[in-house]
Amino acid sequence: PIPEELQNGEGFGYVVAFRPFGTTTWIQTVVTSPDTPRYVFRNESILPFSPYEVKVGVYNNKGEGPFSSITTVFSAEEEPTVAPSGVSVTSLSSSVIEVSWKAIPWKMSSGRLLGYEVRYWNNGGKEESSNRVKAAGNETSIRITGLKSNLAYYTAVRAYNSAGAGPFSATVNATTKKTPPSQPPGNVVWNVTDSRVILNWEEVRAMENESEVTGYK
Repeated sequence: PIPEELQNGEGFGYVVAFRPFGTTTWIQTVVTSPDTPRYVFRNESILPFSPYEVKVGVYNNKGEGPFSSITTVFSAEEEPTVAPSGVSVTSLSSSVIEVSWKAIPWKMSSGRLLGYEVRYWNNGGKEESSNRVKAAGNETSIRITGLKSNLAYYTAVRAYNSAGAGPFSATVNATTKKTPPSQPPGNVVWNVTDSRVILNWEEVRAMENESEVTGYK
């Protein structure tokens, strides 16, 4: 809004002029309140994320003043209408899974894709109370950490923008790995000869809730 000391007279107001980008004819409307900071144009025929050129002028009882410089604005976006495809999930450890997907087809005329939302829940939990993490729009995978071991986790992915979120993908699942063996080898014994060292130890037997021993370091 223009400060009162710059209005230079009574009957002050604004002239809002706008036109679809690439056209030549301005659509104009008058806003009579000097304190108004915005104008909303409603038309059901406006397509999502359509560019418009806009300029705002001023007037009072003596006549019209100058217009602002022309600015390009966009109509509101619509939320994505398709779900990501090719969703897969891989267990990386006892507490980490990685979810991957294919980027959804996207045109700039549909708006700006902000990113993807990944929902996940475990076998004993309810889908409605699932946790959610977000990935940026150019990412097609995300790692989810801090999970419980040896437990099935279900995941689904959807895209979102400033208007909202689209539909979820099909649900996929993976089971986190068991925890590593918790016990170290016992009775470690060194035998030293002239040219070599022989090391012996008792083998470790993994507990039922632990992953199998595949070797020693």
